[in-house]
Formats: sequence, C-alpha cells, structure tokens
Amino acid sequence: MAAIVDAVEQGLTLAQAASLLKINRQTVLNWTNANDDFAAEIAAAETRRISAQIGNIARAGETDWRAAHTLVKAYDDRFRDARSGDRAPTVTVNIGGERGAAIDGDTITIDG
Repeated sequence: MAAIVDAVEQGLTLAQAASLLKINRQTVLNWTNANDDFAAEIAAAETRRISAQIGNIARAGETDWRAAHTLVKAYDDRFRDARSGDRAPTVTVNIGGERGAAIDGDTITIDG
C-alpha cells in the first residue's frame, strides 16, 4: 500500500500505480473502498502532488506570463479559457517597460 501511495504522489493515477506494481487495479480500488486510512493517504498524496505542481507553476510564473496566467485561471473563474464559453477580462502585459508605460511592439493583450 505504501508503494501505491508513493507512486500516486509521484503523479501516477491509481490504475497506473497498480499496473506499475503489478497489482490488479480492482484490488487497489477495493483497498481504497475498504480502508479509510489508505483512502486518506491516497488523497493526501494527490494533494501533495498537486501542491508541488502549483509550486512549479508559481516559480515558472516569475519569468513566464503563460505560467502565471495558468495559475490565475486555476484560482479565479473570471480568467477561464474562452473556449469554455465564459468571457474572460482583457489582460495587458507590458514587457520590458516601466509600469504604466507602453513600449511600441512590446505590449501583449490577451483577450478571452
């Protein structure tokens, strides 16, 4: 069971972890359904993995506006993907200039 939890924390699904460890997927699901402690450990492992990925995106967002935008979309419904049918507000990113000063050719507008 500990190996399943470790594999999930590394980013595998339960089915992938079971396959990797050569355990029947249904057996792992049965363990999850029958053992509240195991289910809680799986949930905690998934949370730790997601937290690590959010940290990666946040670090990338320090230098990459796309990563920052991805993080904002995850936390703020106003920035959902335009394909979802929701209208996102316009975001203007000024690259390489002083705050509030647009530089010709360097302003990027993202319109959802």
